Amino acid sequence: MAYLLAISIGPVQDFISAARKTRDLAAGSQLLSELAGAAAEKISNMNGELIFPVLDGNSGNDSLPNKLLAIVDSPDRAGEAAEKAVRQKLKKIWEEIIYENGNPKKWAENSLDIRDAERQIEDILEIYLAAVPYDESQHGKSRKTVDYFLSARKSLRNFGPVTWGSSKPKSSLDGQREAVINLPDKDVNLGRKLGLKHGEQLCAPGLLKRLYKLRHGGSESFPGTSHFAALPFLGKLSDIKEYIEVLKTYFPEERSFEIRHGDKSFLDGRFLFESEINDIAAEYYAGDENTEKQQEVVKKITEKLKDILKAAKSDVPSPYYAILLADGDDMGKVLASIKSKREHQDFSRKLAEFANQAKGIVERACGRLVYAGGDDVLAFLPLNTTLKCASELSKVFSESLKAILPNENLPTMSIGIVVKHYIEPLSDALELARSAEAIAKAFPGKGAIAITLDKRGGAPRTICGKAGPFINRMQKLMEYERSGNLSHQAAYELRDLCGRLNLVRESVPLPEMSAALGLETRRILARKISTDKEGPESNRKKELIEAIMPSANGTTISAKTILDLADELVIAAMFAKCGAEIEEGGKNSK
Repeated sequence: MAYLLAISIGPVQDFISAARKTRDLAAGSQLLSELAGAAAEKISNMNGELIFPVLDGNSGNDSLPNKLLAIVDSPDRAGEAAEKAVRQKLKKIWEEIIYENGNPKKWAENSLDIRDAERQIEDILEIYLAAVPYDESQHGKSRKTVDYFLSARKSLRNFGPVTWGSSKPKSSLDGQREAVINLPDKDVNLGRKLGLKHGEQLCAPGLLKRLYKLRHGGSESFPGTSHFAALPFLGKLSDIKEYIEVLKTYFPEERSFEIRHGDKSFLDGRFLFESEINDIAAEYYAGDENTEKQQEVVKKITEKLKDILKAAKSDVPSPYYAILLADGDDMGKVLASIKSKREHQDFSRKLAEFANQAKGIVERACGRLVYAGGDDVLAFLPLNTTLKCASELSKVFSESLKAILPNENLPTMSIGIVVKHYIEPLSDALELARSAEAIAKAFPGKGAIAITLDKRGGAPRTICGKAGPFINRMQKLMEYERSGNLSHQAAYELRDLCGRLNLVRESVPLPEMSAALGLETRRILARKISTDKEGPESNRKKELIEAIMPSANGTTISAKTILDLADELVIAAMFAKCGAEIEEGGKNSK
C-alpha cells in the first residue's frame, strides 16, 4: 500500500532567523537546505517518489525547501531513515568543522567546550513527520489531509530535558543557549580566523553557522551589509590598487579585499566607511597596549580613503542597503487546483526552475541570494538595482508557471523591501522586511510591492502598490528627482501641511476641507516644480502635477493620499540618489 509522507525539517528560527551577520543568515539557509537534500536523497534511494521537491528540477539550486512530500511504501521505515540521514549529515558537517583526523583541532581542544557543544548540536533539530494512505485518484485530498496532520504534529512540539544547561554566559546571537567557546583575550589572530569578534559569545548552533563555509578550507563569501550599501558608489571608483596596498599593509591576514559579482571584482564596501575601518582595526590591534597603534592605523587608512573619495568627487557613499523578501500569493489555492501526482511534480519542477532564475536575477543585480526555495526568496541588494530586481522577480514568477497552470489560477508574487542603514542590527532589518512583505500580501488583488524606508533618527515610511504600475510610478518620480524638476522639499511640506492641521492617515476630512487640501497640495507641488517655462501654471507644470498627483485636481483629496505621496517622494529620492536602475540597458546600467 502506498502512503503520502510529509517531512518538516527545522527549526527555521535557529538556522536562519537568529543571525547577527549576513554570513550567519546565509550559512543557516544553506545548512538547512543541505539537510533537506540529505532527507530527499535518502527517500529517493529507498525507491520513494518525491513530489516536492523534485530533485531533477533542482540542478544548480542551492536552496531546497525544508518541507518534503513523497510517496513511499512504508512511512515508518522511510521517515525513520530520512530522519537518521538528516541527523548523520548534521553530525558529519559538525565533525568536519571541529575535528581533523579523528581528533579535535587545536583551537577546539583549547577553546571549545566540546561536550556541551555536541549536546547542543544533537538537540537542535526538530523533525516532524506525517503520513496518510495514498490514492492517486484522490491526490488533492491526500495532500490536504497530510498537510493538516503535519501542522497538527508541529503544534505538539517535543520537550526533553536540557542536557547542556550551565551558568555560562548566553549566546550573543539570540540569548537562548549557553556559549560554548571561550577564546583567550589575547588570541586575536584565532578570533579573526574563526570569524569571531573580540568578546563575542556563541552557542554551538551559532558557531556551526559561523564556521560553515570554512569547513573545507573555503573563505567567507557572503558580503556584509556595508558592502551592499557601498556598491552603487563602487562603480565610480577608477583605481583602487594603491588603496588595497595600504589595506594589505595594516591588515595582512585579511583573506580578501575584493568581492566578485559575476565577472567583475569590487572593493569590499566596508573599507569605504570609517566606522567599519575602526571596527576592523579594533579587532586587529586589540588590547590596551595597542590603542595608539590602532589610532595610527585608522588615521593612515582614512587619509588614503579621503583621497579616493575626493577623486570620485564624493563625500561618502550612501550607508543604506536593501533586503528583499518575496513570497508567492495564494499558493494554497494553486495547490488545491492540482488534481494529480504528475501535475504536482510538474508544479514542483517549475518552482525549482524559478528558484534557479531568481538566483540569476539577484546575481545580475550585484546582490546575494540567501535562499530561493519554492516560492520564497530572500536577498540582499544594493539600492541602485533593487527595484529592477523586484520587477523582474515579479514577472518571472508568474511567467514560469504559465505553461502548467490556467490563467485563472496563475499566482502572483508579493514582495517586501526594507531600506536600512548598514550599522543597524540585522535582526531589526529582517523584521521590517517581514512586515513589508505582510503589507504587500494584504494589498487588494496582491501581486504587490511594499517598500519600507527606515532612516536613522526617524520613523519608518512604507509605500505599497501593484507591482507593474508601482514600479512605473517610482520610475517617473525618480526621473523628476534626477532631472531637478521636483524639489525634495516637496515631501516635507506635504507632511507639514497634514501636521499643521492635525491630520493622520485615518482622518476623514469634511468635503470642504478635502477640497481645500486638494488645492493646497496642488499649490505646494507647483511651487516645488521647476521647468524651463515661466509662470506658476505652465503646461509643463500642469503635466508634472497630474503625473505626480493625478488626484490633485482641485476637488477632493484625503490626508492618507497626501501622506502616501510624501512618503513616495522621499523613498523615490533615496533610490534616485543611488542611481537606481529600472529599464534594461538604461543609462545607469553597469
